[in-house]
Formats: sequence, C-alpha cells, structure tokens
Amino acid sequence: MPNHSYSYDGLTAVLLAIGRLFGTAFALLGLGVAVLAITVFVKNPNASGVLCFGLAWCLGAIFGGFFFVFNYPDVTAEERGVRLRSWPYPPFFVPWSEVFEVQEYHGLKRNVVFVRVKRLSLLHLLYGLYGVRRLQAGFLIRKDIRGLDDLLRRLRQKSL
Repeated sequence: MPNHSYSYDGLTAVLLAIGRLFGTAFALLGLGVAVLAITVFVKNPNASGVLCFGLAWCLGAIFGGFFFVFNYPDVTAEERGVRLRSWPYPPFFVPWSEVFEVQEYHGLKRNVVFVRVKRLSLLHLLYGLYGVRRLQAGFLIRKDIRGLDDLLRRLRQKSL
C-alpha cells in the first residue's frame, strides 16, 4: 500500500497551526511559573503554598497546552501503520496492529472521529475523555480533513 497523506486545508490549517503555537507558549509559560515558584521557595522555605500552587499550575499548563498541540493531527497512512503529525513537533507512529476501532462522534460543536489505539502517550488518554467520554488512548480527526472518506476506509480496513 503506498503512503497517503491526509491534512487540513485553508482556514482550518491556519487555525490549527495558531492553536499549536499558543498551546506551546502556554506550556512554556507553565514551566516559567514552576521555575519562579521554585526560586521563591528556595529563597523563602516558608512559602510552600507558592511552590505547590506553582507546580500544580505548571502541570495543568503543560497538559492543557499540549492537549491543543497534538489535537487533530495530519495523518499519513503507511504500509506499517499511521503517522500522526502535529507541526512543529516530530510525528507519532502507530502500527496497524495497535489501531482498534474508528468511532464517529458528534461532539460539542463539530463532528469528529475518534480512533482508538492500544497506546500512545498519557496525553492521548485525554482525547478519549474529550472525544468519547471514556479514558481510552486514541487520536481525534476533524471531519473536514482532506480525503476523510478514504482515510476512514483505510483505518477501518486495518483496525482489529
């Protein structure tokens, strides 16, 4: 099977790229808050509340920021599996043997497709909560991705 790439066009692609950049900035801001909280704690050991708040905010900012970074990736169907690309980050690779099912879901304001996989990252469990309201690893595809019907056919054909 030759490689086939599926990506977003036009305004959707621009909005996803902007969201990824803002998500990255938010995650970096969270790291900055953590460094600031640790600095305050080192200078004043009685400020343990500042440390706890700073580290909790950092963790939330990193998960929240990266949630938007890896949301709705471009997909390449390859011979051995699918490659998920969220510019400007390196792609995730999912072998066909780890793709379980494809679920169409009519979400909050737009239609999405949730592809359940055996494992990805801890962050990808959140997409299950967001997409199908269950703690399952997977990734989301917006229905306005170019070549959606062909992509869904390939994913369903190769899923377990």
